[in-house]
Amino acid sequence: MSDSTEAELGELVAAQAELIARQAEQIESLTARVAELERRLGADSSNSSRPPSSDSPYTKKPAKPRSSRERSGRKPGKQPGDPGVSRSLSDTPDQVVPIEPGQCSGCSGSLTGAPATVSERRQVVDLPPVPAPMITEYQLLSKTCTCCGAVTTADWTAANDVNTAVLAPAGSPVRIGPRALAMCAC
Repeated sequence: MSDSTEAELGELVAAQAELIARQAEQIESLTARVAELERRLGADSSNSSRPPSSDSPYTKKPAKPRSSRERSGRKPGKQPGDPGVSRSLSDTPDQVVPIEPGQCSGCSGSLTGAPATVSERRQVVDLPPVPAPMITEYQLLSKTCTCCGAVTTADWTAANDVNTAVLAPAGSPVRIGPRALAMCAC
C-alpha cells in the first residue's frame, strides 16, 4: 500500500470515529427525550398532581386489588362449634334491679312474700350521663361607709378563687372556666 492510501484510510477512520461519536450523543439525547415523553404520556390523576377531569375517558385502568389476602371460604363471624367469647359478669354491680313475677303461672295466685331465687343474671355496662355544667356567679358588691358615706366597690382581683384570672379582664359577662376549656382542647 502506498502512503496516500494509508493517509486516506487514517482520515476515513477518523471521520468514521467522529461520526460514531456524534451518533452516540444523538442516541443518548433521543433516548432521554423518549423516556420523558413516555413519562408524560403515562401520567394521569392517580400518579401525578393532575385532576381526574384531565384523564382520558377512553382509557380506564383496571381497579387495583384491594387486598392480597385470599378468601378462606368461611363466612364472617363466629364459626359453628366455636365457643363464644363475651364479657364476664361483674361480682360487684353498682345497681341491682330485681325483676319478680307478680302471679303464679300455674294457678294465677299472688306471689307476694314468696321466697325468690335468682334464675338468670344479665348486666348492662353503660356510661353515666354527662354532668351538667356548673355555673358560678360572681357579684361585685358595693358598700356605703357609715362614717363618711363614701361608696366603695370591690375589684374582681379581690376574689380569692381559682377563676380570678378568668374574671378580671374586660369583656363578656359570661366566661368559660379553665376546666371546660381544658376539656374542649382534648
